[in-house]
Amino acid sequence: MRVVSPDKVWAATVTSDQHGGPGTAGVITTVRLVREGNSQSKIDILVFEQTGSNLIDLKIAWKDPTHLTVEYKNANLDFQAVKCAGVNISTIPG
Repeated sequence: MRVVSPDKVWAATVTSDQHGGPGTAGVITTVRLVREGNSQSKIDILVFEQTGSNLIDLKIAWKDPTHLTVEYKNANLDFQAVKCAGVNISTIPG
């Protein structure tokens, strides 16, 4: 998933990685800010751990160029940056 800010300066991207092994199995989903035109500028802003067998349900929206909102279900929020590079980050559990 990729959602570009209204001013086209940033994009919020989502990746999920599945890990396996005794006692360590799980799915980790990371939301990153990426400066448009510079794929080297990835900054982790949110990290979720999937709960149960349900898939994580993320909804990402830019309220304006400096405010990103992320709604989520079926996951625990393990890490959250509340502000990064002038962008405020809000989360809404479902």
